[in-house]
Amino acid sequence: MSNANSEIQFVIFLGGVLGLAFVTFLFYITYKYTKRQQQFQKEIADMRLGLEQRINEAQLEMQEETLSQIADKLHDEIKNSLNACKLMLVTLARQTKEDYTKETLNEIVVEMGKVINEIRFTSHSLKSDRVVNIGLAEAIQFETYLLKKSSNIEISIEKETSDNVLLEEKHTVYLFRMFQEIMGNVIAHSRASRVLIKLLTPSENKFVMSVVDNGVGFNVKEARKKSSGSDGIGLTGLYKRAFQINADLDIQSGIGLGTTVKIELPLS
Repeated sequence: MSNANSEIQFVIFLGGVLGLAFVTFLFYITYKYTKRQQQFQKEIADMRLGLEQRINEAQLEMQEETLSQIADKLHDEIKNSLNACKLMLVTLARQTKEDYTKETLNEIVVEMGKVINEIRFTSHSLKSDRVVNIGLAEAIQFETYLLKKSSNIEISIEKETSDNVLLEEKHTVYLFRMFQEIMGNVIAHSRASRVLIKLLTPSENKFVMSVVDNGVGFNVKEARKKSSGSDGIGLTGLYKRAFQINADLDIQSGIGLGTTVKIELPLS
């Protein structure tokens, strides 16, 4: 009887051990499967992110190439044609004997000279290599000069960054294009009377650019929903460029509260 009980106990013990081993094996298989699924999903997410980044970069590079082509056409063809017309008008003004006609032609020559200068300035702001050569701060100051001439907005710049701060070429161009897009939105939509631009280096490994206006403001969430469509206010390009250079883009606004756009770029 004792032997029989021992055998039963042994069978029960063995069954328990085998059952526990089986359950442990199931847990192990489930754990490994879950880990592999998570790893697979992460790889898919990384691939999707990388693909999105490459597509965005290709689109932005095409934009830069297009802007460069437009700049060349403005500078080399249209400006030269206007200069030729200006010289013809100057010659005509010298040849005419009527004072009224001479005065009118001279006025046209002056206005045409202003247009030629505007075309020259605009072509410079479209060339990415020029932005890189003169640096972000000077490019923004030059762009601000042009904006002051073409709008009634009071624009001021606060610069609290060292001239020794070196930005990568890509970062310089993308930050400048973001600045242009922000100011384009301000002029087109904000109805602001004042804009404050800040260029800051709060630490050795961070560069900050902010643009603050006192305009009518807007609902940021609604604008982001519309930004991919024709009713948007150009936020898609800002977020794309920020994504490409690993910058943090923060937009604070509200109806009647003005708008603050802040870009933080980590420095290597």
